[in-house]
Amino acid sequence: MSILMMHFLSFKLVTLLQIYLYGYPPYALASFPCLLTTQPWCYIYTAVGLIVPLLVTWLWIKIKVKLFCKVKTTLN
Repeated sequence: MSILMMHFLSFKLVTLLQIYLYGYPPYALASFPCLLTTQPWCYIYTAVGLIVPLLVTWLWIKIKVKLFCKVKTTLN
C-alpha cells in the first residue's frame, strides 16, 4: 500500500473530526491536505498520520500471511 495515500486518508479522518466539532460545512473535507493546522491540531495530524498508516500496514500484512501463506510442506 502506498504510504502517502494512507497519510492523506488519515488526515481526512482528522478533518472529519474538525468538521464535526466546529460545525463546518461538509465541503470543507475537500481542503488539501489539512483543514486547520493550529497548535493542538498539528500534533493530532502528526500522530494520526503516523499511527493509522502503520496499523493499516500491519493489519494488511497479517491478513496476507493468514490468507496466502498457508503452505503445507510434506516430506514424503
